[in-house]
Amino acid sequence: MAKQAAWCAVVLFGLGCATSETSGRAAGGSTALGGAGRTVDASTGGVTVTAGGAGPTNSAGIADAGATNVAGSSVAGLGGTGEMEPPAEPGDASFHDVVPSASTLGLYDMLKVTFGSSLPFTNPFDQDDIEAALVAIAADGSSVVMPAFFKSGSSGSATWEAHFTPQKLGHYKLRAQITRAGNSVKSDQFTLEVAPSALDGFLHLSPTSAYDLVFDSGKRFRGVGENYGWETDKYKFADMLPRLRQNNVTFIRTWEGPGRYLLQQGQPLSHFDETVASKLDQVMQLARDNGIYVMSTLEPAIYYLTTPNGGDVTVQWSANAFSTAQGGPCAKTADFFTNPEAKRHYKNKLRYAVARWGADPHLAVWEFWNEYDHLVEQLQVPTADIAAWHQEMGQYLRKIDPYGRIITTSLSHNDYADLWSLPEMQFSQRHLYGSTESLAGTIATYESKYQKPFVSGEFSLDWKWPQMHPASEYGRELHFGLWRGMFAPTPILPMTWWWDFHADNNQYFHFAHASTFAQKTTEGAGPLEPQAVSASNGIEVLALKSPSGRFVWVHNKTAGNLSGSVTLTDLPSVAFTVRALDTWRGGWSEPTTLKPSDGSAQLVLPSLAGDADLAYWLAAP
Repeated sequence: MAKQAAWCAVVLFGLGCATSETSGRAAGGSTALGGAGRTVDASTGGVTVTAGGAGPTNSAGIADAGATNVAGSSVAGLGGTGEMEPPAEPGDASFHDVVPSASTLGLYDMLKVTFGSSLPFTNPFDQDDIEAALVAIAADGSSVVMPAFFKSGSSGSATWEAHFTPQKLGHYKLRAQITRAGNSVKSDQFTLEVAPSALDGFLHLSPTSAYDLVFDSGKRFRGVGENYGWETDKYKFADMLPRLRQNNVTFIRTWEGPGRYLLQQGQPLSHFDETVASKLDQVMQLARDNGIYVMSTLEPAIYYLTTPNGGDVTVQWSANAFSTAQGGPCAKTADFFTNPEAKRHYKNKLRYAVARWGADPHLAVWEFWNEYDHLVEQLQVPTADIAAWHQEMGQYLRKIDPYGRIITTSLSHNDYADLWSLPEMQFSQRHLYGSTESLAGTIATYESKYQKPFVSGEFSLDWKWPQMHPASEYGRELHFGLWRGMFAPTPILPMTWWWDFHADNNQYFHFAHASTFAQKTTEGAGPLEPQAVSASNGIEVLALKSPSGRFVWVHNKTAGNLSGSVTLTDLPSVAFTVRALDTWRGGWSEPTTLKPSDGSAQLVLPSLAGDADLAYWLAAP
């Protein structure tokens, strides 16, 4: 289904917290920290590193790191052992004004480092020309190499920026690094102390369950939310994300697209639009501020089709920066997946995205494509070529993104085994439009077939404009899609497409009530698994279990009032505390106690109106 788009490419501001140095700093002044040229700004807590004297340069014009003057000795005890560290290798003279946003930081908080360089380049966005990075070495000797991105300036006088989020406690040694023509030079070393925090870090697939994700901290997570594909004139990111948070939304899917958020709109492939990137910084700042995690869709297929989407001539292949019509290397869409130069440019884009936004834990998922099966159906692009492209780019992204972020892609209505069998695709994804009656079964089938979680990145009653049906019917399918998804093996509940339509019709309360229940399913260590359950005639019932309790959803499938019961089996002999949640109005019932007999227990339902539903939480002692 062709839909116009927009990315939330994603990504962020440095969250570095400025703290004061404790080693002899005079109030309002600065103190030498390990030799000439390194000072601490007492007003901001930032460390400024100035490289030593100039040395000879090699044939590539890069200063020889071995010929700089020697940095001073380190401060005793910085490594956490109480012993004096040996002097660090001196930095290269080509670096200047190396400024971290903090010298101490909480675990999973984000450090921002800017640094100047006098090295020449032709194109700062081309990693084959010049490649900047931040190297961080933890106390246990493990290291992280985080790509950096060009911030401002020109050849010979440029400012670069890197972001780093520590995943380990204790002492880090860091250096900026630049590589040209196979030769690498590093700045003077600076240090970072990482203390415990209340943050949870990055999201990963659960090793034990397809029903949830797991943070670095070990906390379990189930995403509840919707698509917010792009900003509209009525619904701005600055207004919409706080509104979503008010309704307990924890997850959104958003696109790179049209105009306002395209990094290469009107740009050659060799460059990225700093103005657009700054807008995306703001989007990710809003996501962090509102506790929302993001799946970023990088390539909407509509930009690769040969007909303009919705009559918009800027949304088609001839306007695509990869097309020969725009100076790109590809005569036709199919070439994009096999052309070496196209792949090289795309890897530059991925590296820029990782550098600019990859250190943000709120960027949860990289989604390569939205509905690429349209390219197969309309343009006959070979599925094997597309699968091979996904494997290559997935491996590359895994190599340069040090945080192990989840990677996927999406299809509209097809199922390609050559894609979903790839280990680089960490969950399968299809868009499920129409009635949600069989949604839970579809999700379970995909999970069983490919042995990985499934996510419905889009769903709704209809993929056509919502005025095809009454608003109440769209609201009903939104409701039942969330609750049927709640009990299916998916870590992110199905995400409706028509975000503005549901906002116009005040239907966001469905997210709030579903999220209230989803949070209960993630309590404790898990795993979340299917629970054996049966119900009397006319009742649709779904159930899950975890060590912390049982979870049940019932739906009166008839048109009239109906009373009935639900029977749970294979239960432990403990007294469960039972509460019912009104899924339409919210609010829990008063608790009652349910004690199984011979591993079985029965829930007697109240009279349910036609098409009504109810959810139960049975908390284990």
